[in-house]
Amino acid sequence: MKILFANPPRTIDNGDGTETVTIVAGSRWPHSFKRKKGTPIGYSPFPLYMAYAAAMVSADADCQVFVRDSIAMDEKETDFLRYVAEVQPDILFFEPATPTIEQDIEICRKLKSLHPKLVIFAGGIHSSGLHKETRELAGNAIDCYILGEYEAGILEAIAAYRRGSIPETATAAFDFRKAPWPARHLFPTNGAPDFKCYHDGFISKQPSATLHASRGCITHCDFCTEISLIEKKLNFRAATDICDEIEMLASKGIKEVYFDDSIFTGSKRHVMDFCEEMIKRGLPKKISWSAMCGFMGPTDEALLTKMAESGCVGVKFGIDSSSEAVLKEIGKPLKVEKIAELCRVCNRLGIKCHGTLAIGHFADNEQTIRKTLEFAKTITCDTMQFSTVTPYPGTPLFEKLKQAGRLRTLNWREFNGLGSSVIIWQNGLSAEQLQSLIKKGESDWLHTMMKRPGWWLRQFRFFTRSLPSQGMPLVVRRAQQVYSAVTN
Repeated sequence: MKILFANPPRTIDNGDGTETVTIVAGSRWPHSFKRKKGTPIGYSPFPLYMAYAAAMVSADADCQVFVRDSIAMDEKETDFLRYVAEVQPDILFFEPATPTIEQDIEICRKLKSLHPKLVIFAGGIHSSGLHKETRELAGNAIDCYILGEYEAGILEAIAAYRRGSIPETATAAFDFRKAPWPARHLFPTNGAPDFKCYHDGFISKQPSATLHASRGCITHCDFCTEISLIEKKLNFRAATDICDEIEMLASKGIKEVYFDDSIFTGSKRHVMDFCEEMIKRGLPKKISWSAMCGFMGPTDEALLTKMAESGCVGVKFGIDSSSEAVLKEIGKPLKVEKIAELCRVCNRLGIKCHGTLAIGHFADNEQTIRKTLEFAKTITCDTMQFSTVTPYPGTPLFEKLKQAGRLRTLNWREFNGLGSSVIIWQNGLSAEQLQSLIKKGESDWLHTMMKRPGWWLRQFRFFTRSLPSQGMPLVVRRAQQVYSAVTN
């Protein structure tokens, strides 16, 4: 039996020399952006969920697993359709995305027309959060929806397929702690595996690889897309298992690993155990690491110090708002005063800081938004991400806004973290005004940072730290990013 794990292309020709690309699998917030034709994709995350699922299915001797990550390969739909025709899979699995759901269903219909016996499974954020509505929209184009963490659910659906009965939905308990390592050797496609096609500008050293040290989260903020997938508890891999995988990756030439956990620092004991194991094996001399952390709960100076000793060179963390009322509404137990303190600790330890701001929450207004944007300029972050709060289906925020009649549209194409807000504001704030505030906040933040010698000194250190693995092209890209941000 042939199983194809696919990340189909989501590229739309705008007819003016540009095209719109949507990043889907591997990203916890699917988002679209425009680019000039022929220019490379700047951000291409590794689809860890899919890679774990591919590893689990590969363990079945009766299954032959194929992979086609068309977004990472930057290929067109015609190339993808040609590949499917060559492989002739029995089952195709993919992750539909909210902003591209109509395009996703259309490509499923094309596939069904070309290959009438093909069975299509769908999983991920949109499929779990809105599978009934998606089934109504897709009809027979999609055969089965795998709900939640889909790695084990796919095995259940495959077993049902063998019995000749495909369920409308499938789900199964997944013990992340016992899962095999992700099938990296199959990505982006079987015949040409390549680590280098996956990249995140935050990661200092290349080539790099993405890992999960844990699954789940201790908070579940109301706008988090992974709510429909993961449990409200943390499931940890053993420190020895994580370090075994890191040693394997280092032996293959990987220079940095990035932990794309929901919250890497959710347990101080778990992180300390991992750091001690890294130090015990001498791995900080061979490989660096960075992580999606949280500057709340157990994260403190002692933990960050141990992380730096074990090879940590970068942390991402969510800020989202500096308003206590908004943070309470979100369900994020963050103490704003702690952020500035921990950023200073990271600066001293040589850990690169990347803060993320989601602007336009349910309880936000112009005053709280301006306050948050001003706060961002007071902390010593090295980079800052400014995005629009998007109420993806399956999140408490989506349901709350829907019940309150505050969704401006249900045109899924507009549910884009880099686009305009789909929320109706009770205080008269328009989507256009919100975007203007965000754009000005981003520009003001960068201009403020550029007036600080300390910020420039840190960027120089990060550049030089990256040079042995990335060379001068990295410096050129960073300079272009700064120039673009200042002049736009």
